[in-house]
Amino acid sequence: MEVAFSMLQKALWLTSNHFDFTVTGTFGNPGPLGCLLAVSCLIPLYYIGKYLQDKKYNLVLLFLIIACFILFGIFQTGSRAALVSIFTGALFLFYPYLIKDGRSVLGSILVKILILLTIFVLVAAVYFLRKDSADGRFLIWYNTACMIKDYPFLGFGSGGWLANYMHYQADFFINNQDSTYAMLADNTFYPYNEFLYMMAEQGLVGMLLVLSIIYVLVNNKEVSPIDRVLKSLLVASLFFSFFSYPASIFSLCIVFTSIIGMLKSPIVKCIILSSFRVYVLASLFVVLVVGISSWSYSIYNKAYKRILVLANNEQTLDHCSDLNKLFPLFCYNPQLMYLYSQVCKGKCSLDQELSLLQAASKVAPTSDLYYKIGDIWRSKGDVYEAEKFYKLSISMIPHRITPKYRLFLLYIEQKDMDSAVKLGNIILRQPVKKEGTKILRMKIEVQEYLDRAYHNGFI
Repeated sequence: MEVAFSMLQKALWLTSNHFDFTVTGTFGNPGPLGCLLAVSCLIPLYYIGKYLQDKKYNLVLLFLIIACFILFGIFQTGSRAALVSIFTGALFLFYPYLIKDGRSVLGSILVKILILLTIFVLVAAVYFLRKDSADGRFLIWYNTACMIKDYPFLGFGSGGWLANYMHYQADFFINNQDSTYAMLADNTFYPYNEFLYMMAEQGLVGMLLVLSIIYVLVNNKEVSPIDRVLKSLLVASLFFSFFSYPASIFSLCIVFTSIIGMLKSPIVKCIILSSFRVYVLASLFVVLVVGISSWSYSIYNKAYKRILVLANNEQTLDHCSDLNKLFPLFCYNPQLMYLYSQVCKGKCSLDQELSLLQAASKVAPTSDLYYKIGDIWRSKGDVYEAEKFYKLSISMIPHRITPKYRLFLLYIEQKDMDSAVKLGNIILRQPVKKEGTKILRMKIEVQEYLDRAYHNGFI
């Protein structure tokens, strides 16, 4: 169904869920779709091998068509991690057949060498396929590693990676001003590696706990071929986690936990309960989970709708009493806080707007939020604070023109000619990823100011 949906998007009969990508399936972007299809593709691959052994060629043909159909969907997504995950999962699935007892020692060694060479070529091809994107992830991984180094044992806690990452990226560019990674930087909301993410938030303690669970599941004795299939699905999911963020996608979390739930595991302790107690405990658990989930959803849904109403009419924030009451309940939700901070401009006083922007920046800091905070301090006449936040915004994403332009205007207002001229020349020489009309307008204004300064003898 996902592949069919993506094919309709590719044909432009359906719209995707992301303005930069044609194909997303029912997901927000192609990455999670690629993960789901990569894990799913291993199931028909297993049945192809099974029915080849049984010489049921009509069923082999059926599952071959299904596998090709899913692979076609993966190629439509352009997900490199999905392709590598399929190869890794398939290798784990069929490895016992590749290294079987009847093969000579030399033959087994040659097979292992061939597998290693294939992995090396595949990883290299994936890297050079979109080198800039891969290098951008290296930047994120490096800064995440710096976070882990600072808090190695217990980590930053839940939500700590998102709340702190952009500050580490800013520190990186402050200390490496001529870095080639400057053009690759952007506002970052995902670490693109679940293991680094877990280590940064939960530290060594959390990582060892999770790795011990994975080890027990993978190392447990296989009773039937289905156990091998489930382990290969787990391996493919884990390998995808090295390059993406499946734990942040609810439906992929369901897939992952379902695989773990179906895998056989050793029994540590057996507690015998009567049927009545089992039903009572199960009922209480279901009621608790459904109740908390429904309550949370109702809060976030109501807050989201109120924010949209605030954005689409001329009401001020003071008139939105429901939103003010809900604020303490959604103030740690990154998506809602970011949206709320965007629509509050002009709907409240400068102090209220500043408070909201600062609250949003504590949950999910971005370069945009910080230069907007700088704008408010500039409006309030606090030059020191405005300059501090502008410079922090610039450090987070060095190739962005807007925060530099805002700081340039601040220097002009303060009649700091030397700083304005120096920054103006940097803006004019600054390469940008996409030079739209907004950036051109800023550069023209800077050029006109520098021309006037030159004629007046300031340069």
